[in-house]
Amino acid sequence: MSGGTGRRKVENRVETLSVADIRRLRDKVTNIRDRCLILLGFECACRVNEVMEFTVSGINWDLKTISKWDIKKKEWRQIGLSDPLMKDLRLYIDSFRLKDRLFDIGWKRCSEILSDACLSVGVQGHISWHVLRRTLCSLGEDMGYSMKDVMYITGDTERTVARYYKKVSAADLGRKANKFYED
Repeated sequence: MSGGTGRRKVENRVETLSVADIRRLRDKVTNIRDRCLILLGFECACRVNEVMEFTVSGINWDLKTISKWDIKKKEWRQIGLSDPLMKDLRLYIDSFRLKDRLFDIGWKRCSEILSDACLSVGVQGHISWHVLRRTLCSLGEDMGYSMKDVMYITGDTERTVARYYKKVSAADLGRKANKFYED
């Protein structure tokens, strides 16, 4: 156990993926179900149990959104999806004639799919499903999301996002402080 959190310390754990890793996953994962699963997990910053709950009827094709149930707040949120993911979802749903749940697999299989996909694109280390959520939260600003956007997608408060997902290094803070003295 580490730091009283009740969580095991995992050796060689991958904390976040890079934007390049996400792009490689999008481009290299050829199984349409697996690609949709991973990209939905990333774009919606889903916990593994949340991605397993997505349904065909939860997709709004006109608005390019999917309904995400927030179990803590007991409310639905509409999460905007990218055009490439919408195209993949249409192909996946039509190819498999899905009527209800998008993914009829368990959490363990979801985690295996992500881990195998990450290995296939060169990401080394222990991969947990939560890496997708941490990636969106940590890199969201670099990708054009505001803190408010990240809070809406995750359902978390600013404090939670900052405390658990936004990793700040002393070196980064030093570089930012240098900007005060630049001419």
